[in-house]
Amino acid sequence: MSNILIITELSEGQLKAVNNEMFTAAQKLANATGGTATALFLGEKVAGLAETAGKYGISKALVIEDPKLAKFSPDVYAKAIAEASRQTNASTIVMAATFTGKDLMARVAMLLDAGLAQDCVNFREEGGQVYFTRPMYAGKIFAEVRVTTNPVLVTFRPKSFKPEENIATVNVEKLAVDLPDPL
Repeated sequence: MSNILIITELSEGQLKAVNNEMFTAAQKLANATGGTATALFLGEKVAGLAETAGKYGISKALVIEDPKLAKFSPDVYAKAIAEASRQTNASTIVMAATFTGKDLMARVAMLLDAGLAQDCVNFREEGGQVYFTRPMYAGKIFAEVRVTTNPVLVTFRPKSFKPEENIATVNVEKLAVDLPDPL
């Protein structure tokens, strides 16, 4: 069974629309692997945003609220995500392949000594293995990649998954992590 951790992305204290796509992608991945999907919210006063994940079938949300997360700082955010991954024993970490997501997930992969599949547009499960599809050479070909580390990190391109509503009650849990001062 796999634990999938969805990293949410905020803009001016509000969830970006691309998160809805990531909730759907992670829920599909959880269903394919027999796992569960959990959303992670980082920032200051973000617990109220967790209910949004329930609209897309995510029944568990983790919240890390800290003044050091009030403004985006890649080093602090990467440390928070890596620590949340360790505390929850996440097997897969999912985020949107936005400018922020690509930068942040590369940093998290380094901290966790884990493999990362960037810019994916789909996935398939076969024989207990997950293969991610990503375009190459300006979309002229598609490659299937499999990440062999634990955890697996993946970014999905925006618009790769259509948000699918599936109402669930969200259980919100706060995580405590020791964060460095922003650089």
